[in-house]
Amino acid sequence: MNGLDNLKTRLNYYGGSKERRLINDKLRSLKKAMYSYQGQTAILEDGREFKCLINPNKLNPDYDNKILSIPYRDICLNKGILGKTSEAEEELGIKSGDIISWKETNTKWIIYLPFLEEVAYFRAEIRKCEAQAELNGKKYWIYIRGPVETTIQWNKKNNTAWNDLNNTLVFYITKNEETLDFFHRFKLLKIEGQTWEVQDTNIFYGEGIIKVTVKEYYENPLQDYYEEREKEKKEDSTTESDIAGDVEVYPYDIKEYSLKGDFKEGTWSINNNKAKIIEIKDNSVIVEVVTGKSGEFILTYSEKDQGKVLTLKVKINSL
Repeated sequence: MNGLDNLKTRLNYYGGSKERRLINDKLRSLKKAMYSYQGQTAILEDGREFKCLINPNKLNPDYDNKILSIPYRDICLNKGILGKTSEAEEELGIKSGDIISWKETNTKWIIYLPFLEEVAYFRAEIRKCEAQAELNGKKYWIYIRGPVETTIQWNKKNNTAWNDLNNTLVFYITKNEETLDFFHRFKLLKIEGQTWEVQDTNIFYGEGIIKVTVKEYYENPLQDYYEEREKEKKEDSTTESDIAGDVEVYPYDIKEYSLKGDFKEGTWSINNNKAKIIEIKDNSVIVEVVTGKSGEFILTYSEKDQGKVLTLKVKINSL
């Protein structure tokens, strides 16, 4: 191999074209810097861990901004490495709107402003998430700016004085199909257990995020209680059991319950005196409700040899 061929081989190793070599040099510099003082560990939403750089940017009482630099492809730290290092690299799939965990500080951050001109690696501004918003039973980490109001709005009429709810919050939340469908004016949601009403949403504020403005709303403990009860009822009604039979009965009903599938010899029992077993067959049992009031009982079948226990919760409705 002559000198020209040797030089060509070296150029191809570093990327070939001048532009590609510059990109690869930048990426190599980042990977070396990730093991410096500012080198940190990012945990993605799917649980994978990768080395990265997190540099300070802006810090004030309203927000904590930092700059994240992380390769598009790298070695996952919590997976075993098989073969060559280059073959172990995988796509991160990181993007604006994702929530990452900063492992060393045990904090959550939302990616909200990527630097599109950076092509060697993924670089973006991230903002610290201080709270969680609950949407349809699912919790989302959000950046949140607390109320800026400094006065209370008072009203007076016929010697009666009262104040209006006027505190507002602004937060960023991940933009996806669920959040786009949820956030509309006057929709209610819970943030750290407190109820707020949506006033305005900006789905064009940034790539991958929605900017939401909410106003404090009245708490209704009774409504929360009944919603929780309805949720529990729904969960109970959808729970599968190996005992077949009605899960809702009425006072003095007589019902038959049977086993689904083949089970070895066992015993039937009821946990209280609201119902009793009046007949036992091969793989079924006849139960009589002996109370005139509403309530519930649990029918249990216990295998003798295997120790397997099957249960079915039955609700007694009022007449």
